[in-house]
Amino acid sequence: YIQNQLVLNLIRARRYDQAVAESKKAIELKPDNTQAHAQLVRLYVYKSMWPEAEDALKKYLEFNLPNREVMTAFFYIHSGRPKEGEKILRGLAGKYKEGDNCSLYASYYAQMGDRDRAFEFLEKAYTRGAKGMTVKSTFHTMGGEYLSEVVFDNVELPLENLVLKEDGM
Repeated sequence: YIQNQLVLNLIRARRYDQAVAESKKAIELKPDNTQAHAQLVRLYVYKSMWPEAEDALKKYLEFNLPNREVMTAFFYIHSGRPKEGEKILRGLAGKYKEGDNCSLYASYYAQMGDRDRAFEFLEKAYTRGAKGMTVKSTFHTMGGEYLSEVVFDNVELPLENLVLKEDGM
């Protein structure tokens, strides 16, 4: 949907009020636009509008999508209930089966702050040839350790797995 892309661009520009208005328009035009519902949840969270975020989450959960737990965890983590959110993510991460989307599991662990596990799954994704992901490793001559840089270019991750912070994602 063009409107969804507009909202994503407004989110990237941190123009949250305008993004909320456009998300609401998108939902009015197409009430089953699940991406617009998800964007509205995230926007209210970014703006710390907790009652609105919770109402938007309830509407989003009515669609019974496979990634509903991720959105719920996102809401909990950012609304001051991180233990509940982490419990959901740990449950999801514990369901990993060989062949699953490793980039997705990396995002679960990253949201929980488990950097080692996040990089473990990024490495799995890279070795499987995840589209749009490159890894550069260099040896740091001063510190005597390897440094890795993961570059994402056109990687498709569900937007609800991304967390926007003041200084970026």
